[in-house]
Amino acid sequence: MPLLRIKSLLFLAPVLLAASGGEARAGSPVEIGAIDIPGAGRPIALARAGSCVAVGRRGSPDLWLVETSDPTAPQILGSIEIGGTLRALAGRDRWVYAIGTISGMARLHVVDALGRVEVAAVELGRLAPPLALQTETSSRLRVTGRGRGAYVTLVLDVADP
Repeated sequence: MPLLRIKSLLFLAPVLLAASGGEARAGSPVEIGAIDIPGAGRPIALARAGSCVAVGRRGSPDLWLVETSDPTAPQILGSIEIGGTLRALAGRDRWVYAIGTISGMARLHVVDALGRVEVAAVELGRLAPPLALQTETSSRLRVTGRGRGAYVTLVLDVADP
């Protein structure tokens, strides 16, 4: 099975360098940690939730959770199968929000990154890629996708996942 090598600095430089007492400089990157993620498909998204990073891969139903409290030695905590094809990720506090699609139907999955468990799933209806997720506040999540001939934006209350 092919491995995906995630280089911490490339995707998480400000977070990881700050955690290690370093200073992030875009013009002079230095690798401080890396990890291999199993499976096929190129990475489509990373989302940070606390000291955990969620990694999604195109065409994969798996959401990988990686502990990054020690940025020099990130550790895979495990994976959660969201079903269908992973399309978008976002994270805030301890929560990871993932959108997966099956036969054109989109579903929002809410994952407790610290507990490594899916706590809720919400049917969003027919939304086609490109799909985007954005955490606006700790209680609001914006979902954007293509509906029937037009783009659709949903704002969801996620105060109590």
